[in-house]
Amino acid sequence: MYTRTTSLSKLYIRNIIPDDMGIPLLEHLALSGWAIQPFTPERELRLYGVLRSSHQTWSSGIMLVVEGVVPPQRRTWGFEALTRKGGHVMDARTGADTFTTRTGAVALPLAIIVFVVSTAIHPSREAPMDNTAIFIEYAQSDGWIAIHFAQWIGALLLFGGFVALYYSITTKPEAAAGVARFGFGAAVLTAASLTMLQAIDGVTLKWAVDAWVTAPAELKGAAFTAAEVARWTEYATQSYSNILLGLTLVLYGLAIALGTVYPRWLGWIAVGSGVAWIIHGLMVPYVGLFNSIPRLVALILMAVWAFIIGYLMWRDGSRGRIRRTEGSSDL
Repeated sequence: MYTRTTSLSKLYIRNIIPDDMGIPLLEHLALSGWAIQPFTPERELRLYGVLRSSHQTWSSGIMLVVEGVVPPQRRTWGFEALTRKGGHVMDARTGADTFTTRTGAVALPLAIIVFVVSTAIHPSREAPMDNTAIFIEYAQSDGWIAIHFAQWIGALLLFGGFVALYYSITTKPEAAAGVARFGFGAAVLTAASLTMLQAIDGVTLKWAVDAWVTAPAELKGAAFTAAEVARWTEYATQSYSNILLGLTLVLYGLAIALGTVYPRWLGWIAVGSGVAWIIHGLMVPYVGLFNSIPRLVALILMAVWAFIIGYLMWRDGSRGRIRRTEGSSDL
């Protein structure tokens, strides 16, 4: 479209949309707004979108006023504007998903580090099934409660990583997103169970063993029994927490293996860790607290998985590869 004027001081163009479409094609870059542009001799005008690439040389003293056009350097997309190729919603959710993914990329490996460090300083000289000896050791520990708060923080970081991983997996509307929904639900239960475990082990048991140590001779038997009840409650919560953690890893692993967002082999590492956690959790009610081979395997595989998936999540977030499509949903 070419237009020339020599006598008018201003030329007005209003509300021009190619082919009378409500949403222009991909190449029409301007949707709304206005611009006023003065012109000097031999100045070239290019309007992208409304006038596509039409241009015209204007005489001196002429000003063109265009309403309904966004200049190329300031163009924006509407909230629901979709491209014809990918169907990506170009809105604020993209930035939010990227931030969430990169936060989870830090939370997952950090959770492993916090757990390993807090477990390393956890009092464990005595045999875990020798209640008399282990209760004395626990009563003498001044940092017992703080150590278990640190382990709880590790559990919260792990849950935060699972939340971010869920949003990362569900950026594509595929079968993996459906499996990830169940993984997200299991992660919520796992976080709640681990919170109960740290409350019982870190607070209830500590108060019980302290009461037993300081109890008068005639009450020591009853106080010891109360401490044992707290210890047995810890067995139960640890068993269910391990099973739920394993179930969460299995479901997330299947979601990764069935999807295309992350390498499928990485999903099978998570599945292997989850199965090992479940086996150990099923053994605890029958044996008690002990360091089993399945638990060791579960820890190693989970650590490897957490660091690799954390790196991939950070990389994708840094490159802006996180895009939520129209067919995907948050929950």
